Amino acid sequence: MYIFILYSILIVLHLYLIFSLIKKVKENKSLIGLIVLNLSVILWIALSWAIMKYYDHDFVIWFVRGTYAVTSLSLVSYVVFVKYNVRKGFDWQSWLTIILSLIAIPFSFTNYIVKDVVMAEASKFVPVVFGNFSTVFIIYVVLGILILLFSVRKGQKESKGLELLRLRYITTGMITAGAIALFTNVIFPLITGKSSFAALGPVTISLVSIITTYSYLQNRLFSLRFLAGRLLYFATLTLLPFAFVFSAIIFVINSSSFDIKSTDMILLILTASVIYVFIYTGIQKWMKAKIFPKLAFGQYNPEESKEQFISSISTKLDIDTLGEEVVTTISKIFSLKKIGVVIFNREHSEVLYQDLRDLGQVESFSTNLIEVAQYWSQIGHSTTLVKDEIEMHVSDNELLPDILQFMNKMNLQVIMPLNKEIQLNGMILLGNKVPDISYTIEEIQFLESLVMNASVAFGRAILYREVESFSETLQSKVDAQTKELQIKVEQLQEARKKENDMIDIMGHELRTPATIVKLNAQLLEKFAG
Repeated sequence: MYIFILYSILIVLHLYLIFSLIKKVKENKSLIGLIVLNLSVILWIALSWAIMKYYDHDFVIWFVRGTYAVTSLSLVSYVVFVKYNVRKGFDWQSWLTIILSLIAIPFSFTNYIVKDVVMAEASKFVPVVFGNFSTVFIIYVVLGILILLFSVRKGQKESKGLELLRLRYITTGMITAGAIALFTNVIFPLITGKSSFAALGPVTISLVSIITTYSYLQNRLFSLRFLAGRLLYFATLTLLPFAFVFSAIIFVINSSSFDIKSTDMILLILTASVIYVFIYTGIQKWMKAKIFPKLAFGQYNPEESKEQFISSISTKLDIDTLGEEVVTTISKIFSLKKIGVVIFNREHSEVLYQDLRDLGQVESFSTNLIEVAQYWSQIGHSTTLVKDEIEMHVSDNELLPDILQFMNKMNLQVIMPLNKEIQLNGMILLGNKVPDISYTIEEIQFLESLVMNASVAFGRAILYREVESFSETLQSKVDAQTKELQIKVEQLQEARKKENDMIDIMGHELRTPATIVKLNAQLLEKFAG
C-alpha cells in the first residue's frame, strides 16, 4: 500500500517537471532529451507498479522485460541531452551508444536478457532468471555511463558559467542514480537470485532525477561539493542517535537482569541520556565548525572568513583603506581578476567613491550603473543581479537587455547592491571566477553577508568623511571670520591712532596762535599801563 502511494507521488512530481520543461523547450532544444528521460522514469515506475499489482506470470515477465527496455530508453535520451548541452556534434561513441540502445530496447523483450521470472515471493518482488546476454547488457549500460562521463569531461572546455554547473549537476545525479539502479535491478539479482531490492531502483532514480531536473530549471544551484558535504554532515548526525538506540536495544536484549522499574536502571538511563546529549551536541558543533566547512567549501571557511572580514573593517574609518580591504578580501577568496566598488550620492549625480580592478574608469560606464539603480527602483527592492539569471528573464523588464549587454561587455557575472537601508547608493561589481563556473547559491549567500557588513562600514566611513569635511569647512569659515575680525580691529586701532595724532596736531596748531595773541595782549596791556 505504502509503495503505491510513494509511486503515485513520484509520478505526479515527474509530470509537473515535464510540464515545466515543455514551457522552456523552445528556448533550449536539449530539454527534449530531459523530457524523454522523465517519461522513461515514469514508465519504469508504472511497470514496477504493474508487476506488484498484476501478479501473474504472463503479465509479469513482460513488465520485467519492459523495465530493461526503459533503462535503454533513459540512457539514449540522456546521451542526446548531454550532447545538445555541450553543443558538440554526435561523435562515434555517442552514435555507438544510441545504436546499441535502439537495439537493446526491442532486444529486452526477448528471453536473451530475462529468460523467466519466479512467482514465489510473498512480497511480490519477482526473482529473475537471466538469459545468456544479461552480462552483455550490463557491459552495455556501464559503457554508456562511461561515454557520458567522457562527453561531459570533453564538453567542459566549451561550456562555462551556469551551463557548465548545470551539466555537472544533472550528470552527476543521473550517473549516481543509474549506478544504483544497475546494482539493485541487475547486478544484485544476477549474483544472489533475489529481487528484494528491485523496488528501490525506480524510487532511487526517480528521486535523483526529480532533484536534478528541478535544480536544472532553477536560476541558481548549490555546488556539488556543498551538497555532498551537507549530505555527509546530516547523515553522520542521523547515524548518531541510531547507533545510540541500537546499542541500547542490544544492551537490553543481552541483559538478563534488566528491570525498567528499578531505581538503578532509571538512573542508568537518565545518566546515559545526559551523556548522549552532551556528546551529540559537542560532535554537532565540532562538525559544523570544522568538518562541514572543509567538506562543503574547501578553500575557505565562511564563518571564519566572515569574522575576520568584520574584524578587519570594523575599526576602519578611512574610506580608501576600507575599500581596499573589501576588494582585496573578496577577490582573494574567489580568485577574481575583475572586481570593483562604486558609490554614488543620493541623486546619482556624483561618484563619492570608486575602487575598480581591471574595469577601467567609472566615467566610461556610469550610465550603465545608473540604469542598474533605476532597475532596482522600478522593482521596488535591491536584489543581486546574476548574468545567467538575467539571460533567462531578459524580457521581463525594459532595462534588462541593456544591463545584460553591459555585463557581457565588461565580463561581469554579478552586481550586488550596497545596503540602501543605511542610505547608500552603490554596488559591488564581480567578474568571472577562476575557473569560469557560475556563482552557486552558497557563494551568493556568503557574498551577500559580506556586502551587508561592508555596507555598514562604508556608511560609517562616508559619514566620517562628511563630518571631517564639515569640520574642515567650519574651521576654514571660523579662520576666515577671525582673520576678518583681526583686520577690522587693526583698522579700528589705526583709525584711533590717526584720530589721536590729528587731535595732537590740531591742539598744537591751536596752542601756537593763542600764545602769540596772549603775548601781544600782555604787551599792549603793559604799554597802556
